Amino acid sequence: MRWVYLLISVATLIFSCAQSAKAPIHKVLGKETLRLKVVLLPSQQTETLYQEMAVREVENSLTRKPVGAVLKSAFSKEKVEVVIVTRKRVQKIGPNLKEEAKRIGEESGVDLVVVVELPEAEFSESSTRKEQRVCVVRNAKVLLSAKVLDTVRGSVLLAGVYEGDHSARQCSEGTARTDKLPSKDLTVQKAIKEASEKFVKDFYSAL
Repeated sequence: MRWVYLLISVATLIFSCAQSAKAPIHKVLGKETLRLKVVLLPSQQTETLYQEMAVREVENSLTRKPVGAVLKSAFSKEKVEVVIVTRKRVQKIGPNLKEEAKRIGEESGVDLVVVVELPEAEFSESSTRKEQRVCVVRNAKVLLSAKVLDTVRGSVLLAGVYEGDHSARQCSEGTARTDKLPSKDLTVQKAIKEASEKFVKDFYSAL
């Protein structure tokens, strides 16, 4: 599954890079203030908890601009503003992304829709022993797919698949202990956060 998504990502990125090379997103839309909403494209491959977690992590990462990111308008050199429209419950959409983006634009008045999908979220725990010293390692790996669509034409302005990885290790004498390790859910969340931040870096670079 991982290599399939990565191959799709390469093909999509070639297209989106060609698009973004012509003009930044805000210039394509002709606006200096962009309203966006993050939505979920459900996957059968991962737990709903982690999928919804991915949406929230993307939202949170979008509110924190990457270090050094200065957004200037191609028109007036004024700052480009991003307004993130959130809702209490994660909004889920169907597979027809073009029509879904246009519908959300009409209903919510947003300019952009960020479609998040989490096709892979893996967790593992292992232990090793060397004499009396026992070490436990918890690891999580995720794949996060993100597509940015404009809500007028429903066209894809940016797309990519991002990997996230987080590991935590605890060693003790005699017996295995995990009291200082993050839980399974928190370990996965940290991996999702890493993937989200990679996407957001690309987003602000293309904005």
